[in-house]
Amino acid sequence: MTARIFGFAFTRFNISSRTLYSLSGIDYRYLLWGESTMNRYLKLIIDKQPKYLVGMGIYTGRDKEHIRIETVCTNQFRKSYISGDTIQKQVIKPFVQESGVCIFSQSIGASYCNLISWKIMSAISEGKLKCQYTFLHIPKSMNVELVRSEVQKLLNHIL
Repeated sequence: MTARIFGFAFTRFNISSRTLYSLSGIDYRYLLWGESTMNRYLKLIIDKQPKYLVGMGIYTGRDKEHIRIETVCTNQFRKSYISGDTIQKQVIKPFVQESGVCIFSQSIGASYCNLISWKIMSAISEGKLKCQYTFLHIPKSMNVELVRSEVQKLLNHIL
């Protein structure tokens, strides 16, 4: 039986979306831009209930030689809280392991990458979504073929 793997990335012309569309084994791909597409995507994945969900976004910070496997998200989006009035954290338990240039990280930030991760992890913790989730932060300047190869290796163990 084939694993049902859904993947998403942000916008059309960056390394995360190029990686998403170059991978084999992804059953459904979706590009996000803004909160309205995130909310539609959240409804879709709750309806379809994939076994695995992998998200990809770009970053320009330190460790530009590593793909970051995020392990924590928070309820913060930019300078506001998504829910509540104090900072909250949720642990992301990735279905992939560190290898090669891929390392675990707790630095997802407070942008759209964190916002969608918070919404997905909330749906999982509330029992609305029954899947395993992984979010990958890909350096904007990293070689596309290297990224494709390394991410494909991460996913091969579930294919």
